[in-house]
Amino acid sequence: MSDSLLDEMAIRALVVEERYCRDTDQFEALRRCYHPDPSKTFIDIIRYHGDIDGFLERSSSMAGQGTSSIHTINPVQITLNGDKAFSVSLGSIISRFSQDGVDYDLVSQCRFLSRLERTGEEARRGWKMLSMQVIYVQDAITPAFPAELRDDVNDAVGEGMASRESYRGLAYVLAQMGDPVTDTLPGTDDPGSVEALQQQNLSWVHE
Repeated sequence: MSDSLLDEMAIRALVVEERYCRDTDQFEALRRCYHPDPSKTFIDIIRYHGDIDGFLERSSSMAGQGTSSIHTINPVQITLNGDKAFSVSLGSIISRFSQDGVDYDLVSQCRFLSRLERTGEEARRGWKMLSMQVIYVQDAITPAFPAELRDDVNDAVGEGMASRESYRGLAYVLAQMGDPVTDTLPGTDDPGSVEALQQQNLSWVHE
């Protein structure tokens, strides 16, 4: 396998990992995706303009306030030039919010642009991100549950499940099929359940 193909694979993995770490509040791992010198980094997105360390501080504060979003990202074009690279990815930003007691989903279609530089580190063949910029393509706001379904969903799944925002809709559909679901499954609306499951698997892999 050629060096350029190995570099492209490493960069794709790094770019995807960076967004995953952001979505799951793994801020130390997120920082490791970027160049160790913050003065060489810049983040230029709708809610922040500055270096990576300032971005982490702001992201951590937002997470503490309960603000969250989910990113999809698919690196589609990588340009290599020695120890420099430029990555373009297609993706989306998905957020849920409430207005007048109704839940809505905001989906923003984007292109993510990143500069990268090779360092002396071994991981990911030394590649580190320098930047994150976004080209906004289009967005849409839709009700998470149509008005005619909202009360039916809560009635069908029961009081406990009605508060499980992470899989309430899935539970509703399964209930209609005669397959009731417990309200104790791991979900991001119950951070303790996510951490416990993550730690169980990390403990296993390190045995």
